[in-house]
Amino acid sequence: MGPELILLALAEIGAGNATGTRVTPRQFVDNPKAYVEKTVVIPGIACVNPPKGDFLCMMKVGGQVLRIQASGLGPKTNLTIAERLTGDCKGTANLENPACKVDAEFTPRTVVKDAVDTPWGSLPVVEVYAPQVEMYRPKR
Repeated sequence: MGPELILLALAEIGAGNATGTRVTPRQFVDNPKAYVEKTVVIPGIACVNPPKGDFLCMMKVGGQVLRIQASGLGPKTNLTIAERLTGDCKGTANLENPACKVDAEFTPRTVVKDAVDTPWGSLPVVEVYAPQVEMYRPKR
């Protein structure tokens, strides 16, 4: 079964509401280790399905980048968002696409501060690794 079929199968399992603690991107990058093993929701972050098959959520926060890598898509992600990950939000070139902005819920397992080349130049980055990410339509 390819990644697209897995995405659609997971999305069919159910949709729900975020249950994690809502954290601003600034709060998260200022003290990322405080959130390890805690379920959090980052609002308005761009998420895509890069070619290698994992999921990537990324945003610029001041002079830094928040980059979340997840191995799987959670079962509460609705079908519309899952379908976007196989279309409009497939590939890192779509990180700037407004259709790819979601509220992302995840439980960080590890966080690392590093530097990365981005569309905005070379910036300090907070790298987050999570087993899965739930994606919801952004709340206004």
